[in-house]
Amino acid sequence: MKRKGFTLVEVLAVIAIITILGFGAITIAQSVIAKANVNKTETIMSTLNAVLEEYFRVNKSYPASGIHNLYETLNSDAEVRKLLEGLPQDCVVPLVYDWDGAGPANPVQRIVICDGWYASDDKSVGVNLADNDTVVDGNGVNEPMIYINRGQGNFPQIRSAGKDRTFGTADDIVSTEL
Repeated sequence: MKRKGFTLVEVLAVIAIITILGFGAITIAQSVIAKANVNKTETIMSTLNAVLEEYFRVNKSYPASGIHNLYETLNSDAEVRKLLEGLPQDCVVPLVYDWDGAGPANPVQRIVICDGWYASDDKSVGVNLADNDTVVDGNGVNEPMIYINRGQGNFPQIRSAGKDRTFGTADDIVSTEL
């Protein structure tokens, strides 16, 4: 008797093999994306370090703390502005803040420099990060990265919360440690 088609066991074996290969491919893809986000964030921080060095050379001081003012401060200096062009454009985004110094009733938009994870998320430009799960700065706004002026004689520090979007954990990326 001649057999036509496949047995149920053969079909299930093929489905199991394809499923295992699919999960392996997904795991590898996630690892590659995570490494790309780390590399992108380190590139952003290295570029910002160079920009901050140039800003200090020109102005003899570093910008005040706060990622929400950093881009605008650096971009206002003509000699420094050229170096900002080295930042990936998907990491320089306008965000709406609910705080402008006068209280929460006066929302204000600021240009913010974001890390690789923010850029790879499906977030549109102009999103309010108040519902995100990152650290909240002193103004009540969730920041994609933190910029800290550590005082005279100390190079500023830029921090990314990393993949888990929580500051103070093992996956944080710190500019002064690059």
